[in-house]
Amino acid sequence: MTKKNYTIALLGALTLLFAGCSKQLEDKLLSTKSYFENTYVPIEVRGESTLSYTLTTRASSPVAKDTKITYRIGTTADIEEYNKLNNTDYLPFPLEDVSLPKPEGTIPSGSIYTTPVDLQFKGLDKVEAGKTFLVPVHFESEGSAPAIASSQTMYLALQKPIQLHKVAQLNSSYWSKDWISVPRLTDYTFESVTYEALIHATDFGGNSTVMGVEGKLILRIGDVGGGLPRDRIQIAGNKQFHYDSGLSENKWYHVAFTFNHNTGKAFIYINGKPVANGDWDQIADIREGFAIGRVPHFMWGERPFSGYMAEVRLWNVARSETEIQQNMLRVDPKSSGLIVYYHLNGEDVTQDESGKWSVLDATGNGLNGEPNDGLRGIKSEELSVPLEAKDLL
Repeated sequence: MTKKNYTIALLGALTLLFAGCSKQLEDKLLSTKSYFENTYVPIEVRGESTLSYTLTTRASSPVAKDTKITYRIGTTADIEEYNKLNNTDYLPFPLEDVSLPKPEGTIPSGSIYTTPVDLQFKGLDKVEAGKTFLVPVHFESEGSAPAIASSQTMYLALQKPIQLHKVAQLNSSYWSKDWISVPRLTDYTFESVTYEALIHATDFGGNSTVMGVEGKLILRIGDVGGGLPRDRIQIAGNKQFHYDSGLSENKWYHVAFTFNHNTGKAFIYINGKPVANGDWDQIADIREGFAIGRVPHFMWGERPFSGYMAEVRLWNVARSETEIQQNMLRVDPKSSGLIVYYHLNGEDVTQDESGKWSVLDATGNGLNGEPNDGLRGIKSEELSVPLEAKDLL
């Protein structure tokens, strides 16, 4: 055989070899596999103490013969690994309160879905509102549809929605003193900052103060005298920017402003989503004169907020979009960087010996609102329908 013919023969053999390998790889990739369609499933818990969830596994194509699927409940180590990979802090649901009475199902020949298997929960009164409890479930496959490893574990997330039943009513009248002055902020530094509040304006007026310090860093709705329409939310200080779309009266919003000193970036958030942004080198000192719902003693009018507020928070860190969105209705009062936290639910008030009222700071930092004889404990109103996070989305 000449060298040329040998080379051609060798190339032909290699081609057949690679073609055979490619066919084997293709067959392997296209072979029937079993998996969970959803590996993260939220389950809303209301008032029930027990519930049942039907587990279902599917195959990528009809199986050639009956395929046995066996389920088992995972461990707290699985939850720890999930939290580490996803940067979450979900809690383990007590595994003694989870059971699989009949852990085996079958994908019948010619089908793609398993026969149903029920997972039983009890003790759901242990699910605390606002927290997520995980239950990992694994499956093993015996038959013609081996499991896809990355989709072999499902995480059931038990969640009880937070409900707000009472909120503070703020009155815009000249005689009203329904606002909060925040004391002793000089004990803290604010290189970075986050403002947060749930608001429901009944009348925007011409300038509705949410919180901050006038002339330094204030979050407000409208500035008619300054040329900003009455329904636009704005952050104003040594710089300013606003959201181009208008808000609506008689509607609940979660509003937030963040400034990150390290990046120089500032954002306005509505219901957990960034809607406007700007650049700042640094923010002005906000430790003196910080107020909520009004600009007290301002020479050009006190610019009151008229409507309802709840869950007012001041931080000396820039909260992330995820942190804001996941904690609109409640946050751990011991969270790092949380300086002031007023629930404004009518229960977080106290009256001193002189009859003056203060709103209590939930953080434990002791930054209760300045006593105010006209505050009346920030009059609390019962909501006709409890407010939930879904109402904001």
